[in-house]
Amino acid sequence: MTGQFRAILLACLVVLSPQQAHAEDAILAITMVGEAYEGTPKFQILADKITIGTGEIAHAVDTSKGNRLKLPTDFERSTGERFVFAVPDIQNVSQFEIVFTNDAWAGTAKPGDRNLYVLGLTLSVVKKDATGTAAEARDFSPQQLEAITRSPGGAAITPRYSALFQDGRLRLKRPQGGWTTSASIAKPAQTTSPQPNTNPPCRRARFELGNFAKNSTALSPAMLEQLERVKAAFRPSCTARVTAYASGGPSDTFRAELSLARADAVARELARLGLAPERIKTVSGSGGGRRAIISIE
Repeated sequence: MTGQFRAILLACLVVLSPQQAHAEDAILAITMVGEAYEGTPKFQILADKITIGTGEIAHAVDTSKGNRLKLPTDFERSTGERFVFAVPDIQNVSQFEIVFTNDAWAGTAKPGDRNLYVLGLTLSVVKKDATGTAAEARDFSPQQLEAITRSPGGAAITPRYSALFQDGRLRLKRPQGGWTTSASIAKPAQTTSPQPNTNPPCRRARFELGNFAKNSTALSPAMLEQLERVKAAFRPSCTARVTAYASGGPSDTFRAELSLARADAVARELARLGLAPERIKTVSGSGGGRRAIISIE
């Protein structure tokens, strides 16, 4: 989880209204990648055997022609697909499970293998009492997961990822002392004002990215192509304002977290294309479906 994303998330949780903030408010964010064969990997998320969400890896590597994920570039948390799930009554949850539900394999010495890789998890919890609102985001590494498969070779636990090579599950048990070690008052992220410059005035422009997959922050090839156009329109004197949206889901907290995660994914790609990170602002939009709007100002 990036520092920028953590700060945005905690700030978002803190500004919840009294009606929205309760001790049980929690969001589980999971970053994953996958390998596809005759379809992409699908999964189910359980909290104490209760399903809290499902999903699939939208941009898994197609292995039917011998392609595979490569270390280390394909296993960076900053480039994986992030999925978010609302967790009810978090203090009574004893474990989470990530269940790989649709394994497929072409056979010995044949190209084609469908696999699921977990790069990391982040649990964000907000609490509100008479003294104020406290929030904490805690990261869990792949090595903290326990693999449960029908054969010893069906999984792998490494410092970079936990993988399922056959139908099975990865389990994260509640740490001793609870899901959060402490609950410190979270403060909104500090922003740095752009320094004045003598560059020519920026020409305003507006770009729209659409069709995020359900519960996903992954950028499709069409979105990446549109971001190349954003790069071409951007000037050093410009500011890029990224407003992302999310619809559906169980709560306002869930939608706010997902929309910010989508805005963060767009901002990371813009920064990778060469835009100065301090000139990119991310905003959580209200409603608006599964899209993002980039305003060049």
